[in-house]
Amino acid sequence: MKKLVLPLNIIFLGLSLACDTALIITHLYPIKITASVFFMLAATVNLIYALKYFPDKKLPSVILTVGVFFAMSADIAINLNFIAGAAIFALGHICYFIAYSLMQKPRPTDFIPAIIIFIPIVLFMMFSPLLDFGSSLMKIIGISYAVIICIMTGKAIMNFIRIKNKFNLILALGSVLFLISDIMLLMAYFSKIDFPFSNFCLALYYPGQCLIANGLAHIKTATTEKIRVA
Repeated sequence: MKKLVLPLNIIFLGLSLACDTALIITHLYPIKITASVFFMLAATVNLIYALKYFPDKKLPSVILTVGVFFAMSADIAINLNFIAGAAIFALGHICYFIAYSLMQKPRPTDFIPAIIIFIPIVLFMMFSPLLDFGSSLMKIIGISYAVIICIMTGKAIMNFIRIKNKFNLILALGSVLFLISDIMLLMAYFSKIDFPFSNFCLALYYPGQCLIANGLAHIKTATTEKIRVA
């Protein structure tokens, strides 16, 4: 199994990124689904590896993979219904946050980067003339979503700041790319500017998810902080 993890990650994540490139060019929905399935396959391979060789990290490994599954599902759903897709993405962010918290227990300082990230985002969402949410409800939904993803990203950043290893670095980079891609998605859906924000979103989103999906392949370097497994 150990010998297969690297080549399978290269194959599945490479195919996901190749589909991402094709998606940016064509915007074909089947290609989008395929790109998401490939990063989910990589996450599944890495989950099997983590469960087999690092059973003490079973719970965070499973929850992190569930988060990847929600991301794949949201990719499929958001083209059909924006609010449903956003809700599923939010569930994915919550799973990521829980997994990160199981790797390193939450501390009050985890919210420092979250607040730093959230304040400019929410001010932009509330007062920018470039955005038109169409209703107060959609603006509230957008701000609520921003709270969740900023907390998740802040936790990933603080995990890396505290324990600088490959595992935490990959998850932090993936989370940051996920955050920025969501800002681009916000602009794509609600901006008054005619600009290819959707392409920027895709260019950042799939690399971010591929990094998160790849995270468990490096769980050997994960924090030594004691993890409570149910």
